[in-house]
Parts: sequence; structure tokens; C-alpha cells
Amino acid sequence: MKGKGKVDNIWERYTNSNGYAYYFSINSLVALGIYSIVETTWEAQELTEQEITKIENYIESHGNHYTDNSYSVPERKNLILIIIESLNSWVINFKIDNIEITPYLNQLCCQNNSIIALKVQPQVKDGRSSDAHFMYNTGILPLRKGAVAMRYGKTSYPSLAKALRNYVTIEFICDDAKFWNQTVTASSYGFENLYDRNYIPHNGADVAKDGEMFQLATTVLKTTKQPFYAQLVTLSMHQPYDKPIVPATAISQSNQYSAEIKNYLEAVHYCDSELEKFIRNLKEADLYDNSVIAIVSDHDEVDKNVIEHRKRVLPEDKEVALIVLNTPYTIKYQGKLGQIDVYPTLLDIMGANHYLWKGIGQSIFRKNENGQTNFDEMWDISSLLITKGYFKDNNINEIPN
Repeated sequence: MKGKGKVDNIWERYTNSNGYAYYFSINSLVALGIYSIVETTWEAQELTEQEITKIENYIESHGNHYTDNSYSVPERKNLILIIIESLNSWVINFKIDNIEITPYLNQLCCQNNSIIALKVQPQVKDGRSSDAHFMYNTGILPLRKGAVAMRYGKTSYPSLAKALRNYVTIEFICDDAKFWNQTVTASSYGFENLYDRNYIPHNGADVAKDGEMFQLATTVLKTTKQPFYAQLVTLSMHQPYDKPIVPATAISQSNQYSAEIKNYLEAVHYCDSELEKFIRNLKEADLYDNSVIAIVSDHDEVDKNVIEHRKRVLPEDKEVALIVLNTPYTIKYQGKLGQIDVYPTLLDIMGANHYLWKGIGQSIFRKNENGQTNFDEMWDISSLLITKGYFKDNNINEIPN
């Protein structure tokens, strides 16, 4: 029996005070998965009439109902979505001892026909990277508590891959697809093909390096029927940073900052270099011009206040990036975005607005900066969509091109 200030079990002791991510760090992914499954079984699975009405009223009042393709690329292009691990926006255009940390991303941010938004607020919760993958692919906010990928990975969701009807869909990841239940979620999000570290030559390491994953993606995409939607997930910038992650450069010789920060900056510098090689390879394979390339961060990690030696953390310290190449527009967006706004933005760019589900967020082209957003309501509606299987009985994925 619960008393005030008491909890019944070790699960609640960890998750109530520190969150699921802390439980995972202490007890491993397997333990997290078991408890996630157990907790899921405690929840009612069917929507009540009142909940259905609440969802439908919200969608009617706040949903995106447009069907025009006013902002799309002029012809049917491939989509390459590159999700970069732990990329804070502040590292772009940042220097240490006059060394650019991201010289290639800096260059892309000055390129024409690109959409640059460096003030994206992370909205991931306990699922961290997996929550970002969920948002970018489904346009739904993750759960406030627990990882969607672990608890509801098998749920039927509308998705970007399903909106891009008749596209070949492929996902490339650096680690084992079992991690964060990615074997299951890849299917739920509509990916027909999945390449994890077991397909990538990686010298027996636990994970493949970004460059190795990019090289495999280049080889596969060269022979893939177009149009395709390819999602690439990097990993080399993942914490911890207590030891060197990649070969050192002059960055490590600096007397500025701690070894941990320099290790993070080295990892960012490495990923930036491998990204440049990948895009150069796309150009050599005649794939670049026929592809929209979206580069996004999965979540923040080393926030700007750490670099500036501030204890107080401001929202802008956590900002992450959205960079979209090969669009009809040259935009440097100065407003605030959330990660939830990426999905409808990509639908707009790809001309996929025939698809009924346009997400909880707003496209960068249609965002009303003066409008009031009730984020609590957005989280509540997203939770109902996820936990009660709202989409399983709807024909939202059957809309033809």
C-alpha cells in the first residue's frame, strides 16, 4: 500500500525521481524493456468515446488540413534524412584556437536553395534518440514518461515513409537494430529495408563508425531504384566523452576547455568531415541533384552553458539544428521551432500533402509565430494517439498519391 512519499517497487524509485533514462543507465536496456512491457499492460488499451471526441476536436481545431503543394520541390525527388547524434546548434560556426569545429556544416549554412533553422528546441524525453526518430517519422510527440520505441514500438503509426507512397524506403544505423527496439520501429515507421552494424564492416567494434555507415549507404543507394527515402542515423558523437572517441586532431592540443569537452568537439569534427565525404560521394554518383537532403539533430548533449561555464541552463543553450538542402528556397529561419515541426516541414517540401496525417506540429512555411500553443494539450493528445492505438482503426495510411 502506498503512503505519502513512498513507492512500491524499485521501478518507481528509479523512474519517479530520475526518469527511465536513468533506470536504463543503471540496469541496462533489457531491464528497461521488461519493465516497460509490464507497465504497458497496466494501462487501458481502448479509447473511450470521450477520448475519441477529445482527439477529433483537437485535430479539427488545431490540425493541419491543407492539401496544396505550394512549397514542394518541383519534381519528384529522393529524400535523404540524416539524423546526427548529439549535435547542439552552438557547435556550428564555433571555433577553438581558430579551428572550425564544423567547417562543412558552416559551408552548408551559407548555401543557396537551403533551409537553415538553428533554433530548434529538443522535445525528446526518456527515449532520447529513439524519441527523435519517432517525432521525425510520425509527427507525434513522444511519451512524457518512458520510451515509445520500447513500450509501443509495434503500434501502427502514420509516417513519412508511408506518406511517400511508392518510394523505396531504407534505414541505415551504426549500432545493432535490437538497441532501442529499432528492428520493430523501422517496420512500424514504414521502412522496407534496414541495415544495421551487422551489415557494415566495422572491425569487430560494438558499433560502426559514421564513416563506415555512410560508405555502406553510398554503395546501396547507387543501385537503389528511385525515388527512395533513406534515413541515416549517426552514432560517433554519442556520450560519454571521458576518453577519445575518434583519432585526435589539433583540437585536442588546445589549452581551452576540459578533456571531455575537447573529446566531444573532436567527435563533432569527425562527423562533419564524414558528412562532407558522403555528400561528395552522392554528387559523384549523380544522386545529389535529384535528392532533398535533410540534416537534423536527434537531441542536445553538451549545452552551451557548459562551454560558457554557466550553471544556469537557458532554452537557447539546448538548441539543435535543421538543415535542408536542394529546396526551391533559401531561408535562414530565425524563429523558434520544435522537433515536432520537422515532420510537417518535410511533408511540405516533398509534396506529400495528400497524406491525411500532417502531424501535431507546424510546417516551417506555415508556422504562426503569433499563435498561442498549448503544449500540455499537445502532449496529452499525443499520449492518447500512442497509448490507445488511435490509428489502428483508421484508414489514414490508405490515401493514394
